[in-house]
Amino acid sequence: KFSFATFAYLFFHHIVLRTFLRYLRSHGFNSRSLLFFGNKESYQYLLEEINKYPWLGYKVKYWFSPNKVDSEVTDGFHLENANGGIDRLKKTIKSLNSNKVDKVLFCHSDKDDMSFNEVLKILGDACIPVSYMLEWNRRYMTLEKEYIGDITIFNIWNPRSLIINQKIKRIFDLTFGFIILIILFPIIFIVSILIKFTSKGPIFFTQNRYGLNGKVFKMYKFRTMDYKKNNKLNKLEQAKINDKRITKVGRFLRKYSIDELPQLINVIKGEMSLVGPRPHAVEHNEYYRNLITGYMQRHSKLPGMTGLAQISGARGETKNIEEMKLRINYDLEYNNNWNLMKDFNILLKTVFCVIKGDAY
Repeated sequence: KFSFATFAYLFFHHIVLRTFLRYLRSHGFNSRSLLFFGNKESYQYLLEEINKYPWLGYKVKYWFSPNKVDSEVTDGFHLENANGGIDRLKKTIKSLNSNKVDKVLFCHSDKDDMSFNEVLKILGDACIPVSYMLEWNRRYMTLEKEYIGDITIFNIWNPRSLIINQKIKRIFDLTFGFIILIILFPIIFIVSILIKFTSKGPIFFTQNRYGLNGKVFKMYKFRTMDYKKNNKLNKLEQAKINDKRITKVGRFLRKYSIDELPQLINVIKGEMSLVGPRPHAVEHNEYYRNLITGYMQRHSKLPGMTGLAQISGARGETKNIEEMKLRINYDLEYNNNWNLMKDFNILLKTVFCVIKGDAY
């Protein structure tokens, strides 16, 4: 009876009650009011997130900016909650209570007209909860709290994982790498013959890539491009849709990602993992590391044959810097939140992606 009552309570509290509460908040009831203090850009970002998740029930009742220019109507920017600058904020803070506002939320930027300590001094005069909204993109950062004595620090990238977890991942890679290689060996053998007798050049394509901690290794693939045409290029060029360098056999291999199978050797050698950030050519690494913050942090884990970016659609040619940033964000998100179940899920979703055959 006790077990049944406990289950009934948990079911009601965690599912029924929360679902009902989300419904109410999505329709404007049981909302939570905010006073926001931050610049125009951070305020717009906050509104976007509130509109994206209406069931959270947040509504901005007041907005104050640390910058004089934001309290004026500029560039067609006008908001009903624009209540003014620092002086108006100080007066409002003194009269605030939990009946008017549930929470004070603030964001600080280096571009703001006042320092972080000055902001804390003003907001510390309120008697209601105060929270800090980070200016950074948080999806690809861990922000795990750590301590050095009494000093609080935050891990931004590359949280240390237990040695036992690293060993488990290695055993997983080694075991399944061998099994997959043995099962698919007949396919690998047939593909090798097809490549050899349908186009001139080697069966395998090798290229230097950055691995764990930025160490260079040779990654193996089946050759899918015309050997002479690809060698004539003065610079490294990503494969494109309908790329003329790709052979007829190569087009089929790339469509179903069969060209990646030789990387099972890299996995067995310990240079790669079955799952992890896809390794990029050294030339691409050196180019993008200067353009994207945190780019080289993707090498804090072993590179993989497949990864979170690939199953999320961020694969193939990166036509602009934003597409590469999206891919890197997925890689860092994977590195910062790794566990074995995620590897299983990514491998399973990779199988379905391969069957669809939408690679090139």
